Amino acid sequence: MIGNSPPEVKDVSITPSLARTVDDLTSSYDYLDIDNDEEIGSEIRWYRDGILQEAYNDKNVIPSRETSKGQRWYFTIRPNDGETFGKQQKSNEVLIINTSPIVENAKIIPESPSSSMDLICKYDYKDADGDQEKGSTIRWYKDGVLQSDYNDQTLIPSTITKRGEKWHFTVRPGDGTELGRSQTSATITIENNVPLAQKPQILISENGDLIAKYLYSDIDGDHESGSEIRWFKDNVIQPLYNNYISVSAKDTIKGQKWYFTIKPNDGFEFGEIQSSQTITIGNTPPETSNLIIIPESP
Repeated sequence: MIGNSPPEVKDVSITPSLARTVDDLTSSYDYLDIDNDEEIGSEIRWYRDGILQEAYNDKNVIPSRETSKGQRWYFTIRPNDGETFGKQQKSNEVLIINTSPIVENAKIIPESPSSSMDLICKYDYKDADGDQEKGSTIRWYKDGVLQSDYNDQTLIPSTITKRGEKWHFTVRPGDGTELGRSQTSATITIENNVPLAQKPQILISENGDLIAKYLYSDIDGDHESGSEIRWFKDNVIQPLYNNYISVSAKDTIKGQKWYFTIKPNDGFEFGEIQSSQTITIGNTPPETSNLIIIPESP
């Protein structure tokens, strides 16, 4: 009677051979049996840094959550055909290498900036090995042109931005060992700064006309265009004087209370509405309530 021939295995290896912490380790081998018996009950033993990992006895896969950078893994296999074990074979040893970091959600804050606002690069850094961020490269682009003076800076100061410019940045995350894949932020456009009307006040001319005065300013350097002036008499708007800088003395009567509002415009959009002090028309000169005389801006 011819006895059973023990099986054997060849090409015993771990895949992938170049393993990172995000990779599962899988046992790979060719099972051979000259009796054509199927593989039943083969013995697999996994070793990490030379120490048996009993929890994975006879398992074909080590999940990535069980591995860390710098560990060395191998396995042994004793093939079995259901009756007899064959000769034990050992796999190659695999060194768990560094996993490059990644970045997500790269964006510029604020997402709708004006030229009075700093631009700040924001992103989420992630590293499967738990490595801290180190050596990331950041590149800023204005209208598609690299701004090399700001390489690796996380902030673009408002002093160098202007309305209408388009900005974006790229970032390659570093973990101190290697750089990950570059990510590009969304492109933002520098928006208009709304103008300001400050210190609105009513001045009285020599003949008793009411004159609207205020200080106009605009960060973008835009000239005033299309500002909205509204005059109020006893809290009722006077449409006849819409957008007029003065009210004639002949239209005022003793005892009336007047003020105006100014809504500044730079030719692009309106700024915040402001109100002057209220004056009471009296004898010459008229009485005023909270009247503050401020020299006209140059």
